[in-house]
Amino acid sequence: MEKTEKPVPRCDGLNGEFFDFCANHELRFQRCVECGTWRHIPRYTCAACGSDSWSWEDASRKGKLYTWTVIVLSTPHSTTMFLMPLS
Repeated sequence: MEKTEKPVPRCDGLNGEFFDFCANHELRFQRCVECGTWRHIPRYTCAACGSDSWSWEDASRKGKLYTWTVIVLSTPHSTTMFLMPLS
């Protein structure tokens, strides 16, 4: 049986910054400086107000698992959705 490589996320640009935080056991999301809107997947501009001023903010350490699934194609892939209070 041929061994398949595990899929890895793209780790360049803003995506790379997000995964660098994850590698350091930090969960951070972007937050718009102008309107305070949280966002993920990382982007350069806010979808709510169009501002390009943002910062990486520490996410809450508490949340509730809302749903999960495991998808098996060539390799297993799991997806989870958490509800987290963001201040």
